[in-house]
Amino acid sequence: MKIGHIVQNARCGHSYLSKQFVDVFKKEHEVFLLTTVGVKEDIPDFWKEYETTHIPANYIQVGGFLTEIIEWIEKKELDALFVQEWYDWGILENIKSRFPNLKLINYTDWFSKETIPYFQVFDLNIISAEHTFEVFKDHKNAVYVPWGVDTELFKPQEGEFDFFHNAGWGGINTRKCTPQVIRAFDKVGGTMFLHTQTNVFDHETIRLIKKHRGVDMGVYFGAVPHPGFYNKGKVYVGVSKLEGLGLYLYEALASGLPLITTDAPPMNQLVREEYNGLLVKVKGYKQRADGYYFPEYEIDQKDLEKKMKWCLDNPDRVREMSLAARKFIEDNHSLEQFSGEFLGLLKEL
Repeated sequence: MKIGHIVQNARCGHSYLSKQFVDVFKKEHEVFLLTTVGVKEDIPDFWKEYETTHIPANYIQVGGFLTEIIEWIEKKELDALFVQEWYDWGILENIKSRFPNLKLINYTDWFSKETIPYFQVFDLNIISAEHTFEVFKDHKNAVYVPWGVDTELFKPQEGEFDFFHNAGWGGINTRKCTPQVIRAFDKVGGTMFLHTQTNVFDHETIRLIKKHRGVDMGVYFGAVPHPGFYNKGKVYVGVSKLEGLGLYLYEALASGLPLITTDAPPMNQLVREEYNGLLVKVKGYKQRADGYYFPEYEIDQKDLEKKMKWCLDNPDRVREMSLAARKFIEDNHSLEQFSGEFLGLLKEL
C-alpha cells in the first residue's frame, strides 16, 4: 500500500509522534511525505530517509494548498492518507469525494465537543489515550492502540540529579507547570536538571532559575534530539495542566524515571501510587479558551512539594519505583506491541 502523510517539519512532540507512525508504516508499506514549514525555526532532518514533497505553509495553513495536495495524491497514486491533528474538514471531505477509494487514517489528539461527529469521515481513527477513546468508543472507525516506546532508545541510566523537568516550548498557559515545579524545588531542595526551549516565564520563575542555576540546578536551553536528557535525573517531575497523550510521560517511564504527575487523566492512567510514581492532587479545573474537549487542571502546590520531598527522603523506594517504571513500559507499551497491532489494522482496511 502507498501511504501519504501530511506532517509538520519541526522538532516537537507532534513531529516525533508522526515519525513513529511512519517508521511503522515503512515496515510493510511505501511512505510519502508532504511536509510543511515548522512553527519553530529549528527544522530537523527527521525525514531524510523518506520521499518528501514540501509546501511553503505552516501546518495550520495547509488548507490553502488544496490544488497541491490533490496533485500530490494523484502523482504518488496513494492508497491511503494519514493525518494527525490537521482537521480542515472541508478539504478532507473534498479529498474523500475526489478519491472514493482512498483510505483516510487519523491519529486523534486535539478535538472539541463540536468536532466529534466530523471524525467519522475517517476509515480508521487511531487513539492511544484511554480517556480519549472513551469519547469516541461508539464510532465504528475508532480503535484504541496503546502507545509504544522504543525501549532501545529510551532506557535507564544512572542520573546525577534528584529531579528532571522538561519545560518544552512552554505550551499554552505553561501547560507543563514549570513555574510550579521551580517553586516547589526551591522549597524542598535537592538537585534538578531543567531542559527548556523557552525563556518566557514569569519574573519569579526566572529569578528562581537564576538563583539555583550552576549551584544545585543544571539548565540546558534549546532543542535536542531524542533521547533527550532523561539520563540526567532520578525522578521525572511531570505535572501537567493538560495532555492529549503525553509522549514524555511514556519516555520518562521507559528511561526508568518514576513520575511525579497530575492525578487526572491521561496522566494518572500511567501511574500507580508508590509503584512507578506519585500523583499530585488537583485543586480545580477550567475549560481552555480554544475549545479543547478536556479541561485544564490546577495542581495542588503543597502536594507537589510533599511528593518531591518524599522522593528525597526515600531514595531506596525511588530505586524500586525506577525498576517498576521500566517494567510497566516493557509489559504494556513497547514499540513492538504497538507496531504489531497497528500493522494488523492496516491489513484490515
